[in-house]
Amino acid sequence: MSEIEDVINMLDHLAADGVSGKSVQAISEALRAEGIHAQIFAPHMGAIKTAEGGELTVDGTIEGNPSVLVDSVIVPDGEQAVRTLMANGDARYYLRQAFKHLKVIGLSGHAKAMLEAAGLEAL
Repeated sequence: MSEIEDVINMLDHLAADGVSGKSVQAISEALRAEGIHAQIFAPHMGAIKTAEGGELTVDGTIEGNPSVLVDSVIVPDGEQAVRTLMANGDARYYLRQAFKHLKVIGLSGHAKAMLEAAGLEAL
């Protein structure tokens, strides 16, 4: 068991249509190398479209899977996806709750703007 596995048992990608499939893939591969399987949570069930034209299966919704149930939240890169999540009150609340419950939050590329959108930029 790796040191990361000792800390993180359940991790999710918070994503929406327009997410960078390359970003999700790179993050997922790095996590799998450490024995961690990440789930994709989105504003809706089904699939989300990647910026590259592919699709990713959604494992759960933001509303149905509160961040308190995961150990870490990663928002992958993808300008359109980040704009969608920043405009979604549930996504902003999800990150605020993750922060409140001391969850590790990772923000890749454009996703760094989520801090301000969630009201966490000054913290």
